Amino acid sequence: MNDNEIVKSKYIKYKLKYQRLRNSQNNFNFYSLNEKENIFSRPFYQCPIFSTHNTFLKKTYLPPNDNEPIFASILKDLFFEDPIEKFELEDYIKYLINLTEYFPVCIEIDNLLINNFFGDGCIVGHAISKIKTITSNILTIDMLVNKIITSYQNKILKSKFKLFPIIIHFDVKNPKCLTSIFEKYDCENGEFEKYCKYSSKTLGECMNKYIFREKIFGEKQKIKFNKIAYTKSKSINFRQLNSIISNPNISINEICIILNIDLENENLHYRLYPTTGEGGQELISFYLIKLINKLFEMGHINFISKFKLPTLIAFNLYYYWKNDFLTEEQKSEFTLLFNNFKNLYRRIL
Repeated sequence: MNDNEIVKSKYIKYKLKYQRLRNSQNNFNFYSLNEKENIFSRPFYQCPIFSTHNTFLKKTYLPPNDNEPIFASILKDLFFEDPIEKFELEDYIKYLINLTEYFPVCIEIDNLLINNFFGDGCIVGHAISKIKTITSNILTIDMLVNKIITSYQNKILKSKFKLFPIIIHFDVKNPKCLTSIFEKYDCENGEFEKYCKYSSKTLGECMNKYIFREKIFGEKQKIKFNKIAYTKSKSINFRQLNSIISNPNISINEICIILNIDLENENLHYRLYPTTGEGGQELISFYLIKLINKLFEMGHINFISKFKLPTLIAFNLYYYWKNDFLTEEQKSEFTLLFNNFKNLYRRIL
């Protein structure tokens, strides 16, 4: 590198550093309360959500292999997955809805990938895994949405208290699959992101609400539907997570830098989900649970940064629901996670 290149490199680094400082804002750890704060008065977009990834899939544990090509790891992760058993579906939905007694919940609905090539893409599944019911070998997206919302509304009718909001997150590529859903529901009961403006309202105003959120494919496509606003999501891999979890002295600023979530959409939820491959999503999900618990453990911290923390850190929930093959450490971390969320959203009676 010659002198001119060195000077140019230093200038670029200085410019980026200056821009980062200029864009920095006051921030705080969303996974905590200060002494005088009432969580129900907090803007909803600053509220951590108990978030599930590939909600209706079972994931198989595959140890990470550093020598394995990434495409091979991705293929393993896609093929070593199973849909939830059809006789478990109703109980699993009921379990998810029951969690809204204690804290906000996000459910992800995926479409059957192969159906995008051989069909209309509106069947619930993932890659080649298709979700079935006891009465049918096909479960469409609108059928599953109806099951979830009906269960939630029935729970509202029976509950002594208002339920925490439930977010239904769509990872669906074909907009035709969602058109009928978005035409059926309105702002009276839930949110179409910015259109109903529930993200910027307080948590208290979002109680008893079901809220739709959509994953957008393609950076240039800012709005796919009139009633849905673009909110960012990004994946995180095993190595990034390990660099956070393995460092007991890591600061919240350092965590934000690794996650690299800017403040562009600061008044909307930001979703973090496990990447495909590298040990399987079951292992990465365990590390994501540890990350969430670490953020809870850090307590209330004010900091200045151009980055912020994600409010939807999504993990695979199925095996934690079944609880059949978990290690004692996994059981302990999940119990801690449940109690951390429950304590953050404790009701003031």
